[in-house]
This record gives sequence, structure tokens and C-alpha cells, in this order.
Amino acid sequence: MNWKHKVEHKFERLSDYVYDNSIKVLIGVGIVVVLFAMQMKHLTVDTSTEGFLHESDQLRIEYDKFKE
Repeated sequence: MNWKHKVEHKFERLSDYVYDNSIKVLIGVGIVVVLFAMQMKHLTVDTSTEGFLHESDQLRIEYDKFKE
């Protein structure tokens, strides 16, 4: 039995479990989605030019000097 056959067998078992326990799986997925959605208010994205470079990066140091 090679690795490909083992992986396919595990996916087959997973799909059988999901099919047999569809309500439990849907409730579980719903709980996970709600938990992640509750944390979205804490999510921040820094798209500034300085945010892409580390503070000790030579390009950022030169950029900061240029801005001054």
C-alpha cells in the first residue's frame, strides 16, 4: 500500500463521516465560522509603504531619511 492509496482511503473515510454525520458537521462548521467572525473586529491591515518593510531594512531607513 503506497502513500497515495493511504491518503485516498483517509479522504474516503472522511467523506463517509461527513455524509453520515452531516448535521453535526454543519453545526461544527457554523460554530467555527461564528467564532472567526467574532474576531474580525480585531483584524487590522497595514497597507502603508512603511508597513511592508522591517524597521531595520536599509530601504526603509533610506526612505525615512528621504521623508525627513
